[in-house]
Amino acid sequence: MECQVIIPMDVLESDEAWALFRMKAKLNERVSRDILEEAEKVAKECKGLPVAIVTLAAALKSTKTRKGWEVARKKLESSRLVEIGNIGEEEKNAYLCIKMSYEYLKKETNKKCFLLCGLYPEDHSIKVEDLVRYAWGLELFGKADLIGEVRFEVLEAIDYLKDSCLLLEDEVEDEDGDGEVRDVVLWITSEEKSGFMIKSRLELLNKSSESSKAISLLDSEKKKFPDRLMHSKLEILLLKNCDVQGTCFLGMRELKVLSLTVVDDYTGFISLYALMFLPKLRVLHLENFEDFSFLGDLRTLEILSLSGSKFEGLADELGRLENLKMLDLVGVRHTLSG
Repeated sequence: MECQVIIPMDVLESDEAWALFRMKAKLNERVSRDILEEAEKVAKECKGLPVAIVTLAAALKSTKTRKGWEVARKKLESSRLVEIGNIGEEEKNAYLCIKMSYEYLKKETNKKCFLLCGLYPEDHSIKVEDLVRYAWGLELFGKADLIGEVRFEVLEAIDYLKDSCLLLEDEVEDEDGDGEVRDVVLWITSEEKSGFMIKSRLELLNKSSESSKAISLLDSEKKKFPDRLMHSKLEILLLKNCDVQGTCFLGMRELKVLSLTVVDDYTGFISLYALMFLPKLRVLHLENFEDFSFLGDLRTLEILSLSGSKFEGLADELGRLENLKMLDLVGVRHTLSG
């Protein structure tokens, strides 16, 4: 697994754990005894861990039969045999409960929105507008006519994930991402069978990179993106302070979303000439860049953000982007000429 961090967790006493589970699973006094008995067995599988109790109980709150609770318990028990990595037993139980909560999400689009949250490091907030743009670029909700339609779908998915306790109420937009949940996302997406393999550390790019759908290297350290790896299935690439050779992009024929960010004192090298050979690029975010002479050739672009960038005479280049639906110039350092 990609995450090897140690996470301290407080454990509830059995009566406190059961009370919390009952509350989150909406098991009131009208629920039959046989269902409560089976639900209590499921609750015990959480081992008193609040994050496991809350997410799993929320996922199972619509389970109305003893058989349904029995299936959930057996699924948890069999999951114990799954190799997660070098983490403690308590953390493993939490991971399994969160993963099962993810599997109980009914809509595939909600699952995919949840997986997109794994693109953010622990010290980054989850920004709704970013998710909207990623969802648009990846056509997460099919082919939409208006970006506003996708924004509505994303907000609905976020509300559902909050209701399922897979996102915290204050986690989106303002707060840092939850460490345990993000680690579970990376675990789920660490294998090709997930359908959305995410690579989040530079040293992992040499392992099964050909199958990666997403690469997110948003830590602030300066690094070099390897230019001899194949990324034929890559759909979303997020890089910060990363040296990039233009040849890197030539094998990314499926790339739809690209974000490149540099800090003001960045002294590395980034070559963007090969972006014009990306046939499916729909969303481009460039932060603190100066040279945009290539932009007019990116005819497939639909969303363009030039946050914090310095430029002059860009009007002609923008005029050639006939499919552009959103232009974000927040924080630019010069006004347009022409």
